[in-house]
Amino acid sequence: MLMQPRPWRTYPVWALLGLLGLAVAFTPLHSWIAALGWLTLSLLALAVTDGTGQQGHPAMIQAARAWLVGCLVAGALWAAQSIVWHEPCCKVSGDLDAVLRLILAAASVYVIVRARPLAPRGPTGQRLLGAIALACVVAFALAAVRGRDLPANPIPWAVAMSFCVCLLLPRAFDAQETRGLRWFWGVGAVLGLGGVVMSQSRGAFGVFLWALWLALWMHRRRRTIATRSRHRVATTAVLLSGLLVVVALNLPGDPLRLNTAVQEVKTALQAKDYNTSLGARVANFRIGWTGFVESPWIGLGATERARRIHHAGDDLPTDQRAAFAHVRQLGHVHNQYLNNAIDGGLVGLTGLLALQAGLWLAAARLGRVNRTAGRQLWGVGWMHALAGLSNVNLAHNYYVLMLALSVGLVFVMMWAEPGPDA
Repeated sequence: MLMQPRPWRTYPVWALLGLLGLAVAFTPLHSWIAALGWLTLSLLALAVTDGTGQQGHPAMIQAARAWLVGCLVAGALWAAQSIVWHEPCCKVSGDLDAVLRLILAAASVYVIVRARPLAPRGPTGQRLLGAIALACVVAFALAAVRGRDLPANPIPWAVAMSFCVCLLLPRAFDAQETRGLRWFWGVGAVLGLGGVVMSQSRGAFGVFLWALWLALWMHRRRRTIATRSRHRVATTAVLLSGLLVVVALNLPGDPLRLNTAVQEVKTALQAKDYNTSLGARVANFRIGWTGFVESPWIGLGATERARRIHHAGDDLPTDQRAAFAHVRQLGHVHNQYLNNAIDGGLVGLTGLLALQAGLWLAAARLGRVNRTAGRQLWGVGWMHALAGLSNVNLAHNYYVLMLALSVGLVFVMMWAEPGPDA
């Protein structure tokens, strides 16, 4: 029989779990609330440490270690990059600042999963998931009222809400849960998707592809476990995704701004006018790629990257220089991969990929004992990787906090409800 923690240590743990759930529910409202949830992870790690040594599930410990190692590798490489270019932490580039916060949260998660679980089975994980569903309700209401006028930059805000959807949907599709809870989480996920749509942040729309793939996969899994079903799921998902894009492009009024995006790219490529959202990205992508090609090993440094953006088009005639007016107002190249590549070359890019590898390795290891938890991490990893193609999300404090918190919640929910469900 699983031993229980001493009562005097149990009460603070329950209190912190309650505070964590409260913070999670209202994270769409302000980055300070997200910071409270992030800080609560560290306090929870201190509360569960009772000196009894490692008593957690080995697979969970391995998964948490993979995420922590990924963060540490990224931190080491970005620290080296900062030293090479004489750029103090957090002054020019936000990479080192971001990864330090990810490391603290990952270390806290590692301590938590090594500790003795609270009980053989309990509702704590369900309550935290309910808080995530409530966060989606709050996000939907906020986006419905304020549109793109959100508490944080709308792109990282929307991606953060997509993380919540990725945590809800696998549990909503889990046949082992009660029908009432599955409906509750499903409605929360739908409202979360609605919040993403109303934010009009195209960089977060990839969550719909994830939701579609997951729905198809779970439907096929109920009918057959055959390996060939994976190919059918992938083919069906691609076809339906294409159909979804076609329908979205033909919606009256262009509510998702997809036709606007197509037109902006055409204008940038054909008329050489970069004074639009997507047009500026085209110009910045070129700046990022050119800088990486010039110095592929160690890049050019964040200071030089910012200088090139702020002086874009200065070498052109006066009549052509005006086409770069919007570009010169930006601070990064609006692509996480190219931004790390121009800042630190392969060193900086490897640090970014280490984060992604650590997250996906954690998802694979966690999925061996808890498929639902593994799918949750896969979803967060998918959105983190995809959203980086159109924005430098790690430069935004809110995004970093929500990424750390979302990954941490997967582990905390599984730790609070031990017992594999594979």
